Amino acid sequence: MCASKKISESSTHLMTICKERGMAAQNYKCFECQTPISYKSGGVEPRQCDYTGNYYCPTCHWNDETVIPARILHNWDFIPRRVCRASKQYLRLMYHRPVLAVEQHNKYLLNYVEELSEVKKLVRKFCS
Repeated sequence: MCASKKISESSTHLMTICKERGMAAQNYKCFECQTPISYKSGGVEPRQCDYTGNYYCPTCHWNDETVIPARILHNWDFIPRRVCRASKQYLRLMYHRPVLAVEQHNKYLLNYVEELSEVKKLVRKFCS
């Protein structure tokens, strides 16, 4: 699905850190274009998207890197990870949208990240 259409229908992020499912769950095919993928010699190299957890062929996954919203919310991890082209475009379009509710997904993060605690105080001050 086109990233801009996906955003217009549902402006949310995946809020769980992807779990490796294995290529068998996709019948050893690229999640997007259905090209056969495998680690065998002569096969099309599979690449996993750290945002979705799915496997893609090199045509659909160019080893672009970006931060993963779920990793930020759960682990305060801003290390860029490899994502497929579709996820990169989706995350780029979602970048400035205020859709992450920190307290809803990780209420304890405010106790450990001083900057977030300060932002929460400022928001309360301006909203009251």
